[in-house]
Amino acid sequence: MTEIIPFVNSRGQQFYQFFQFYPFLEPFYFNFEKQYDPKPVSDAMKATPWIPLAACCCYVIFCFGGQLVMKRYSAFDLNMTLALWNLFLSIFSFIGLIRVAPHLLHMIYYDGGVYGLICCDPGHKYGSGATGLWIQLFILSKIPELLDTVFIVLRKKKLIFLHWYHHLTVLLYCWHSYVTENAAGIVFCAMNYGVHAVMYLYYFFQCFKFHPWWLPARFITICQTSQMFVGIIVCLMSAIIHRKHDNSCGVQYQNIVAGCVMYTSYFYLFVAFAIKRYFFSKKVSTKEA
Repeated sequence: MTEIIPFVNSRGQQFYQFFQFYPFLEPFYFNFEKQYDPKPVSDAMKATPWIPLAACCCYVIFCFGGQLVMKRYSAFDLNMTLALWNLFLSIFSFIGLIRVAPHLLHMIYYDGGVYGLICCDPGHKYGSGATGLWIQLFILSKIPELLDTVFIVLRKKKLIFLHWYHHLTVLLYCWHSYVTENAAGIVFCAMNYGVHAVMYLYYFFQCFKFHPWWLPARFITICQTSQMFVGIIVCLMSAIIHRKHDNSCGVQYQNIVAGCVMYTSYFYLFVAFAIKRYFFSKKVSTKEA
C-alpha cells in the first residue's frame, strides 16, 4: 500500500485531503483547491468582527426602510435576474456539498465518530486545502446571500419574519463559529450546502412557473426542518462533550449556547411555517430561507 504523504499548511500543521484516500478522485480537484491556504482570509476575518455586524445593520435597515421606500414605486421586474441568481447559488451549493460532505463522512467513520469530530482541530482535519476552501467560501457566502431579501423587497413580495431573521442570525453565527474554530461547523456547512443546492434549484424553476413533480415544495420544507433538528442534536452533543471534558475539546461554550438557541428557534419557526402553509393556507410564500 502506498504511503499517503500529508500536506502542510502555513501553521505547520499536517493535513490530509479526501482525494488522497481515494486517488481516482484527484483529477476532479483543481490545483488551487489542493494548495489553498485559508490563513490570510481567516486572520482577516478574526481581525474584522465589525464586517458581519455592519452587514447585519445595513441589512435590517434595508429590510424595513426598503419596504417603506418601495411603497412609492411599482415592483421591479427582476424575474430573469432572480432566476440566474438562484441557479448560481444552486450550482455553488452543489459544488460545496461534494467538496465538504465526503470529507465529513470519512472523518466520522475513520476518526472517532462524533466525539472525534467535535473535539478535533479543524486546521489539522479539514480547515485547509479543498475542503477548507469551500468551508471558508460557505461562511463568506452568507453576506451575498442577503441579496435574496433585496429581490423580495424590490419585487414587493411579502417579507416574512422567518426569512430575514434566518439570514441575519445565520451570518452572525457562521462567522463566529469560523473565527472561533468550532469543529462541528463542518456538519452545519455540509447540511446547509445540501439543502441550498436543492432549495435554490426549486426557486430557479419557480421563476418560470415550473413545478416539477420530483421536487415538491413539501420536500424543501422537510429538508429545511430536518436540518434544524440535526443542528439541535449536534449542538446538544457538543454541550455534553464540552461539559464532560472540561473545555478540552476547544469549542467555545458561548458558541454552543448560540447554536442551541438559534437552531431551536429555527426548528420552531419552520414547523410553524409548514403547518400554516400546508394545512391552513396555500398562499404563503415559500421563499423562507
